[in-house]
Amino acid sequence: MIKLIKAYTLSECLDAMSEQAQAYEGLGQENIIFCEDRLTLVAERALLRRLGGTFLTEITTFSRFVRSDKTRLSRQGSVMAVGDIMLRLLAEGKLCCFKTAQSIAANATCIYEQLAQFSASELTSESLQKSVEELTDEALKNKMRDLALIFAEYEAFLLQNNYVDEGKYLTLLPQYLREVSGISRKNVFFLCYSSFTTQALKTVCAAMESARNVIGIFCADESELYTNQAYARFASVVADYESKGVKVLRENKGVALDGEAEILRKGFYSLSAVNDAARNGKVPTEKFHIFAAADKMSEAEYVAVQIRKLLAENP
Repeated sequence: MIKLIKAYTLSECLDAMSEQAQAYEGLGQENIIFCEDRLTLVAERALLRRLGGTFLTEITTFSRFVRSDKTRLSRQGSVMAVGDIMLRLLAEGKLCCFKTAQSIAANATCIYEQLAQFSASELTSESLQKSVEELTDEALKNKMRDLALIFAEYEAFLLQNNYVDEGKYLTLLPQYLREVSGISRKNVFFLCYSSFTTQALKTVCAAMESARNVIGIFCADESELYTNQAYARFASVVADYESKGVKVLRENKGVALDGEAEILRKGFYSLSAVNDAARNGKVPTEKFHIFAAADKMSEAEYVAVQIRKLLAENP
C-alpha cells in the first residue's frame, strides 16, 4: 500500500512520521525513513520522543543507504579530476573557451557542478554533443562543445578506474533496493523532501515496487507559500501506480493557519498584505509590530533591544 500524507508544517510532518512508524513497529515491522541530510537529526529526535528507543526503524539518506563494490569518488576528488582533464585538453589545444591554466583553476569547481547537474538529469556526453550541433549562437556552441568534451573525458576516467561519481552514486540505489537490501520486509518513508531529481524518482519507483508499504510525507498546500514540487512529482508517480491497481491512501494532516498566523503567512513575501489587513481592521491584536530599518545593522540592533526587553519582562 502507498500512503500520501501532506501537512502544513514540518512539526506536523514529523508527528505524522513518528505516528506511522510507531504503528508499524507495533506490528513488528521494520521501517526505513529517507530524508535529506539536513533533517536526519530532527527526524531522529521526533521519533525518539514518541518511541523512547527503537531497533526497528532506521533514518538515513539516499547516499548513506546504498552499497556498492565500486569506489565512490568524493566531490573534491571529482573536482581535481576535472581540473586535470581540462589542463590536458588545454595542452592538446582542444578547448575553445578555457585558454589558460589560471582560468581552469578558477572554474574547475563550477564545471564539475555543471557536469553533476547533467548526470542528475540523466544527460550523457553523447546527447550533449548532439545538442551542440543544433545551437546557432557561436559563443554558446563553443562553451557547450567544451563541456561535452570534458564530460566525455570525465566519464572515461570514471570507467577506467572503476570509480562512481558521488552524484551518480544514487543511480545504483534503485537496483540495490530491489535486489540486496531486503526492502520487501520493510516500510519505506520519504520524509519532507523539497524536490526530487530524475534519479531520486527512480528510487521512489523501486520502493513502490519492492517495499511492504511506502509512505510519502510532505509539507504542502495550495498556498503560494509552498512550491509543492516534491509533493507534485511524488503524487504523479503514485497516480501511475494507482492506475495499475496499487492501493493508495491519501491524508491531510494538521490544520490550516488562522488568525494572526494566517495574516502573517499571507504577508510572508509581501509586507503590504499585512498593512492592508491592519487597515481593514482584520488584525485586532497588539502582537504585530512592524518596524522598517534603515539597514541590516539597524535591524539587528532593534531586534536585539526587543529581545532584551522581553527577557527583562519575562525571564
